[in-house]
This record gives sequence, structure tokens and C-alpha cells, in this order.
Amino acid sequence: MSEILLDGADFYAILRKKVLTAGSKSEAARDLGINVQTFSSMFHADRSPSRKLLDALGLERVERYRVKAKA
Repeated sequence: MSEILLDGADFYAILRKKVLTAGSKSEAARDLGINVQTFSSMFHADRSPSRKLLDALGLERVERYRVKAKA
């Protein structure tokens, strides 16, 4: 199976879809087992996604690096 990498826009699209499906941010947070205020902060990108949220969404954080272009 090939690796699927998501960018920030993809991640927040998943969150928005969860909220739409649940009916509200509060319900989405409850469904995911996340504190409502914490979820709201992550939803608005005021806070980085927690491991608990990523686990609930079936995601994991990875870092990538690339070689700088020569000037």
C-alpha cells in the first residue's frame, strides 16, 4: 500500500467534515473524545492537533525535510 500524505488543508477539511457530520463543533468533540474548548482551539488552528485528536481521526504526524535549492 502506498503512503498517503496530507497537508494542512487536507487535515482541516477532515475536521470540517467531522463537524458537519456531527452537527456542531461541540458534538464533533464529544464524538472524538476531545474536550470541547481544546477541539475548538485546534479547529481554528490556534493550537496544534493533539495526539489524542490525531489518533481519533486515524492520523499520525510526520515531518519531512527537503534540500534547499542552491542560490
